[in-house]
Amino acid sequence: MTHFLGLARFARDLGFEVIIITRANKHGAAIESEGFRLISLDTQRRAVRPLQLIYYILKLCAIFRAERPTIVHAFALKPVILGGLAARFSRVPAIVLSTVGLGYLWIIDVLVHHAIRVGVRLITHWLAQGENTAFVFENPDDRADLGFDTTSDHNALVVGGWGIEPHALEPTPAPVDAPIRLACLGRMLKTKGIADAAAAVQRVRGQGLAVELDLWGIPDPDNASSYTITEIRALASVEGITWHGWAPEVAAVWRRAHIAILLSKREGLPRSMIEAMACGRPIITTDVPGCRFLIRDGVEGFLVPDGEILAISEAIARLACNPALRARMGAAARLAFETRFTNDKVLGRITDVYLMLTKKAFGEAPTTGSNKHSCRRKA
Repeated sequence: MTHFLGLARFARDLGFEVIIITRANKHGAAIESEGFRLISLDTQRRAVRPLQLIYYILKLCAIFRAERPTIVHAFALKPVILGGLAARFSRVPAIVLSTVGLGYLWIIDVLVHHAIRVGVRLITHWLAQGENTAFVFENPDDRADLGFDTTSDHNALVVGGWGIEPHALEPTPAPVDAPIRLACLGRMLKTKGIADAAAAVQRVRGQGLAVELDLWGIPDPDNASSYTITEIRALASVEGITWHGWAPEVAAVWRRAHIAILLSKREGLPRSMIEAMACGRPIITTDVPGCRFLIRDGVEGFLVPDGEILAISEAIARLACNPALRARMGAAARLAFETRFTNDKVLGRITDVYLMLTKKAFGEAPTTGSNKHSCRRKA
C-alpha cells in the first residue's frame, strides 16, 4: 500500500487483471477496494528454516498452477528467491523480480551471511537465464553486488524506486521559527543510523545551535536490527530528541521539518527521502548503496560517511546556520524528484517490461476484453 499501489494501478490501466499475493492484515480491504483480487499468504519475513522455505515455494507453486498467471512480479529479496523459483517450477510465461534492496543480509559481515550471499547469487543468476525473466533494481550498486552486467539493461534494469504522484506531495515553506528540526521517517531500525543521527544532533546542540531531531516510525519486530520500544524511548529521553511514533500523514512530517536525515547502512532506495525531496526539503544521508543514488553531494543535500559523527554534525551545522542554503538545496531536491522519481518517470519503464515480456511470451501485447491476458502480481 505504501510502495507498490501505483504500479498495480498502472498494470490494471494497461488491461491486466491484477492479483495481489501477500500477508494480508489491516490493508486487505483497501487492496480489494481498488478492484484487485487478494490471495492471503501467511508468511514470516524472518523465516529461514529449510522446511519453512520449501513450504512457501510449494504453496506458491499451487497458487500459480491454479491461477495460471501471465506474469509474476516478486518484490523483496526473499520473495524474489522463493517466488522466482516457484514461478520457474510452475512454468509461468514471464517473471519480473525486484530485490527492493539487499538489506540486512548485505549489511552484516559474518561468515554465514557470506555463504548465503553466494547461494543468493547462484539462484538469481539461474533465474536470470530464463528467456522471459527480467530483474528490476532500485539502484546500480545492488545490481553490481548480485554480479549482473552493469553496462546493460537487457535483463537487469535499474529504476528509481516505485514512483510518487507529483501532486500528492507539494513543496511547502519551511518553518520560520527556531529550533531547526531534522526529521527521520521510517522503521525504527538500528541499521537506519538513528543512533548516529542522535549523537550528531547532540554534538551540534553542544555547540550552541538550536537543533532538534524528530523520529517518526515504529519498531519492526520481524527485522533482526529493530529497536525495541524501550530502546527507542531511552534514545529519545535525551533533550532535543523526540520520538513521535507512527506518522499518520507524511506531508505533515515534512511541513514541520527543515531538513530530512537518513543515515542508513544500506538501502534499496529510501522512499521517505524521496517524499522529503517532493516536499522541497534538503537531504543528509550516508554515502552507501541506495542512499548515494538518491542525491548529488552539495546539490540536493549532503552525502556523509557512514558512522562518522563529526562529518554528520558538520553537515547538520552547515544547513542549520544557512537558511538560503536550505532553500536552494530544497528547491534542487524538488526538481530532482520531478525529473527522476515521479510515477510517470518510473512506472512507465516497469510496465514497458511487462508488455515486452508478454509480447515475447505470446507474440502480442495484452488486449482488453474477453481475450485479455492476466497479470498476476506477487507482492
